[in-house]
Amino acid sequence: MKQRDSSVPDQFEKELHSMSSIANNSTRENINANRNNNILTRCKQILAKYYKSRLQALILFGSAARQELTPNSDIDLLVVLSSPFDYCQELTTIVDLLYPLQLEASHWISAKPAETSDFEAGKIQLYRNIQQEGILL
Repeated sequence: MKQRDSSVPDQFEKELHSMSSIANNSTRENINANRNNNILTRCKQILAKYYKSRLQALILFGSAARQELTPNSDIDLLVVLSSPFDYCQELTTIVDLLYPLQLEASHWISAKPAETSDFEAGKIQLYRNIQQEGILL
């Protein structure tokens, strides 16, 4: 009499678990992507309400713009503002404004202020990279 191959159910279970894992990861990624899109929309609304006409652009850059987010990635934003400003003061303001969203975001939000003239002139390499790969929100 032939014995039942006990590895078949185990193999089947492993494949099912693997497929379930992939589906769960895919679902998780979609949920995180939707959450991040909502967060980006709200970032823009908050910054536009505070800065009004001084907000010239909000640009997504880095791994999020390249659609290469990993669990350890952050969401990089460049907040382009008109008129000269104190970098540290504006950075503090932006962090304070966006902090409530940090609690909901699946990734850390890293927003940096930039003056319009400096950004347009590509004053530093970061700005030149953002001009190439950034996504205007």
